[in-house]
This record gives sequence, structure tokens and C-alpha cells, in this order.
Amino acid sequence: MQIKVLFIPHAVEHYNIGLSEELKKSTKLILLTTKRLETKAKQIIIPALQFQLLEDYSGRLLRKISIVIFQKFHDVIHVNTASEGLFAGNFNKMVLTEHGWPDPRFVETHERKFYEKEQMALLQLHKMGVPIVT
Repeated sequence: MQIKVLFIPHAVEHYNIGLSEELKKSTKLILLTTKRLETKAKQIIIPALQFQLLEDYSGRLLRKISIVIFQKFHDVIHVNTASEGLFAGNFNKMVLTEHGWPDPRFVETHERKFYEKEQMALLQLHKMGVPIVT
């Protein structure tokens, strides 16, 4: 029996394609994504909706809710942001790939709030023992 992995792609497409192609060789891999990727791995496409009333979420709300729903049917959940991981729960099944330490002091002012939340969520996941790969 193969391990079932729910893979939440990163914004960097070549990273997603390479890692998903490798993972599908030994796992039952499903990508939960907002656009079709050039990979033979199975994909669940969710709409990338923009909510004007919820600017902080900027369309990520539907993605987060989808993670909560679909993670129930998988053995491992791969997330790419700590804030998505914290929202999803189920920390004993989670693996986070983080692409560097998000330091809010070194980003544009309009992005700072996201990085402050990401930094706080990353520390919380670390304290809970979630495996973090950089």
C-alpha cells in the first residue's frame, strides 16, 4: 500500500514539477493547486478566487479550506507556507517546505503583514514539532 500525499504547490513552478515527478514514483500523490501544472501527477484544481471584502486572504481562503477538507483523506500533507500549515491543523501528518526565513524587515511595506504572520506561524509549527525542510 502506497502512502497518500497531498501536495500543496509553491509559486515556483519548476520546483513543483520536479518534486512532484519524483514523489509520484513512490507515493500516491495528488496536487491541490489553482492551475494545472505540466506534470503527470494527479491534480485537483481549485479556483483562485479573489475576495474584495477579505483583502488579507486575497483568494487564499478557498485554498486553505480545500486543504482542511482534502487532508483528511491523505497520510501526509505537504504545505509550502507556515500560515497554511497552521490553518490546516493535523500537525502530526504535516511536512512544511520553507524557502528561507521570512524576515519582515527586509520586504516591501505592502508585503510585511504576510511575512509577520508567516514568521509567527513558522515558530508555532516548529514548537509543535512539525518537520520543516528548507
